[in-house]
Amino acid sequence: MTENVHNDVLVISNTQGGSSTFQRKKAAERLLSTITTKVNGSGGNVELEKLWTECLSSPLIALVSDQTERCRVIALSILKLLVEHIHNVVQTQLAQLLQSCEIQLGKEEVEEVRVDIVALIDIVVTSCSDVIVSQHCERLVAILRLALTDKNHHQIEQTCNVITHLAQKIPTRMILFTGSLNASLIRHLPDRHQRIRSASLLALTEFVSCGAVKVVDNIAEQLYLLAIDHSPSVRITLSKCIARWLTSDVRLSIREHKPLLNMCLLSLLASNVPDVIVSAQESLLIISSTYFASKMGDTHNPLPPCATNNNPGTDR
Repeated sequence: MTENVHNDVLVISNTQGGSSTFQRKKAAERLLSTITTKVNGSGGNVELEKLWTECLSSPLIALVSDQTERCRVIALSILKLLVEHIHNVVQTQLAQLLQSCEIQLGKEEVEEVRVDIVALIDIVVTSCSDVIVSQHCERLVAILRLALTDKNHHQIEQTCNVITHLAQKIPTRMILFTGSLNASLIRHLPDRHQRIRSASLLALTEFVSCGAVKVVDNIAEQLYLLAIDHSPSVRITLSKCIARWLTSDVRLSIREHKPLLNMCLLSLLASNVPDVIVSAQESLLIISSTYFASKMGDTHNPLPPCATNNNPGTDR
C-alpha cells in the first residue's frame, strides 16, 4: 500500500507534462481513499505520519493550487483529514500550508473550493496546539480577513465562526489583531441572513472578552437594531452576548454602556416571542447573580463562552 501511495504522489507531482489531468485526478482520488482507510483503521496515524514526512506534504500542499478543480477539492479533503488526525506532524509545515491557502483563496473562482479552504483553516485552529496557532496568528487573521470579503453567505458565516474559535483559543494573542477584523465583522451585523448577523455578533463578543472593549463603542447603534431584529434567533443571541459582556472580567470597562445594554434587554423582554423572553430573563438572572456574587467577594463568572445559537428563527 505504501508503494502505491508513493506512485500516486509521483503522478500528482508531475504537472509539467509528464502526467495528464485525468491521471492526476485519478491518483488524487486513490490517495483520498487510501488515507481515509488509514484514518479509520487501527494504527493508521503512525503510518500517515511517516508518509507525510516522506512524500505527502509538499505535493499535497502544491495540489491545493492545481489547475483542475477536482484535484483542489481532493487535496483540501485530504489535508483536512491529516490536520485533524496527525496535526502534530502536519503543523511542522503549517507556514507553507497557510501560505498556499491564502494565495489560492485570493484567486479561487469556485465558491465550493473557497468554502473548503475556510473549513481547513477552522480545523487548523481547533486541532493544532495553542502555541502553534499563536505562532501563525498573523497569517490566519490575514486569511480570515480575506475570506470575509466574499459574497457567499455560507463562507461569511463559516469565517465568523472560525474567528470565534480563534479568539477563544488564543485570546491574549488575538487582542493584537481584533482591529484588523472589527470593521468587516461590523459590516455584516445588518446582513440579510440571520445566521450571519448572529455569527458576526458572537465573534465580536469574543473580541470584547479578549479585552477589546472599544468594540462595544463601535456597535452601540447596531445594538438597538439587533434588539428589535425580525429574527428571534438573532435576538436570543444578543441576549446571551449582553449577559456575557456584563458578567465577564471586562464588565467594569464597559460600565458606561450599561444603560444601553439594559435598554436592549428590556426591549427583548417586551418581545412577543416566548423563547426571546425566556432568554432575556435568563440573562438578567445571570447578570444579577454575578452582581451580588461580586458584592460578596466572589468574582466567579457563571456564564460560559457564547455558543452558536441553534434556536429557530426566520432567515431572510
